[in-house]
Amino acid sequence: MSRCPPVIPQIQERCVVTRRSSRPASGLPACLLTVLLAVAVPASGQSAGPILFGGPGNDDGVAVVPAGDGGWFIVANTTSYGAGAIDIWVIKTRADLTREWDHTFGTATEDRAWNAVSDGHGGLLIAGQTGTSAAGSGDLVFIRVDEREEVLWYRTYELPGKQGRGYVQRVGEDGYVLSGWSTPAGGSTDFLLLRTDASGEVLWQQTYGGDGLNGANSVSVLPDGGFALYGEGRWSGEDDYSVWQGILVRTDPQGIERWHREFGRAGAEEGYSLFPTRDGGFLVGGFSDSDDCRGAYCLKCDAEGIEQWWRRYPTPIVPLQIEPHGDGYLLVGPNGVRKIDEQGETLWSRIYEGIDRINDVAVRPGGGLLIIGAPTSGGAGGRDVALLLTDQP
Repeated sequence: MSRCPPVIPQIQERCVVTRRSSRPASGLPACLLTVLLAVAVPASGQSAGPILFGGPGNDDGVAVVPAGDGGWFIVANTTSYGAGAIDIWVIKTRADLTREWDHTFGTATEDRAWNAVSDGHGGLLIAGQTGTSAAGSGDLVFIRVDEREEVLWYRTYELPGKQGRGYVQRVGEDGYVLSGWSTPAGGSTDFLLLRTDASGEVLWQQTYGGDGLNGANSVSVLPDGGFALYGEGRWSGEDDYSVWQGILVRTDPQGIERWHREFGRAGAEEGYSLFPTRDGGFLVGGFSDSDDCRGAYCLKCDAEGIEQWWRRYPTPIVPLQIEPHGDGYLLVGPNGVRKIDEQGETLWSRIYEGIDRINDVAVRPGGGLLIIGAPTSGGAGGRDVALLLTDQP
C-alpha cells in the first residue's frame, strides 16, 4: 500500500466511446479470449481454471456484475484497447461466459473504473475518474450501459476542484449516489458525496472533512434514506501517513453529516470496504500498517459508530469488498476470500488456484462464486482479466 500521490491538475478531454465488434477482423478476434486449464489441483468446488480476457497490454479486472438476460458484465481497466493511456473496458458475456460484445470508454489521458453495480433494470452502472490514478486529481466519471449494447450516458461533473475514486450505488428508483475524493482550492482532500436523479443529473453535492488529507473509498445507502461513507486519512492535524485512520461518515438523506468516527491502532490504517449489518451497525475493513497488527483488518461498530470488535486476518491482505453470504460475510481481497460470522470469527478461508489480484466476487445461486482478478500464469500479453467459477464458496 502506498500514500496518496500529489495532486496533478488535468485538462478535461472529450471521451471516446469505442464499440468493438464481436466479429473477427483480418482473421483475428477483436478481443483475444483464452481459456486455460490450471496446472495445479484446484480447491474443492473450483472450476478447472480461469477464463481469460485480454490483449497485448495490461488489462485489470475491476468488477463482475450480473446482467438482466442471464449473462454478465465484466468491467476492467485496459491499456490494450481504447483511446490511449488507460481506458475503461466493458465486456458483456452470455451466461456461459463467452463474449457477446465489448466497449471501451476513455480519452488520451488515464480513465479508470473504480467500481460497478447493477442499475436495477438489467444494465450496468460504472463509477470512475478521468485523469491520473491519484485520488482527487481528475474528474468523476459516471457511465450507464444496458445489456443490449446501448450506452445510456457517459457523464463527467464540473465540480469545484478535482475529484477521484468514484464509487456508485443505487438509491431505489429515485437515482444514484456517488462517493469519492474531492480536492477543493485549499489543497486538502475531503470526502465527496454526490446525489443524482434517475438520469444521472446532479441534485446536490456535499463534502466532509477537516483540514487533513482524507477521502472516501466506498459508499452505502441506509434503510432510513441516509448514507454511509468509509475511507481513510486524517480528519485534522498534520498530513502524516503514519497516523492515518479509517474514517466512517454517517449522513441524513440530504447528505448532512450526522457524525464521523475514526478507527485505528498505533500506526496507519487505510479504509476501503463498508457494509451495513443486519442490526443497523457497520462492518468496515482495510489495510493496517500498525506494527502490532500489520495486514488486513475488519471491525464492527454499532449504529452510532461505536466500535464493538476489531479483528486482524492474514488473508486477504486487504478486504476490498465485504459481501453478505448466507449466515455471514465474505471479505474479498487480492489474494483470497475469507468468510466471517457476525462476531468476526473465521468460518473458512480460501486461496484459489490460478487467480490472484482478486478485486470482486459475485455470489451465484447456490452460494458459489464468480471471481474476477488476474491469472497467475498465461495470457495474451501483460496482465489479463481472469474469471473463475466455483460451485461452492
